[in-house]
Amino acid sequence: MRHVLAHETAHARHLDPLWSLLRSVCLAVYWFDPLVWIAAAVSKADGELACDEAAIQALGEGERIPYGKTLLSLIPVRTGPGSPCCPPPP
Repeated sequence: MRHVLAHETAHARHLDPLWSLLRSVCLAVYWFDPLVWIAAAVSKADGELACDEAAIQALGEGERIPYGKTLLSLIPVRTGPGSPCCPPPP
């Protein structure tokens, strides 16, 4: 929980909700331009990486490996058969 809170606090400090709104407005206005879609995706990924870096900095260098393990534990893993493109029916 400490890792998640450090990450989300970094989002608040970086004003990421405001940047998300700006990205959404740009996508709404320039929906026809593929470069704007690419820029929005790269901007979002960059924001996540910046928050990861800020969280590790706030937690201390000793928490780097545990933080990475927390990130990996949050990735959903498919255990049953099925196509990776199509989720199984509910």
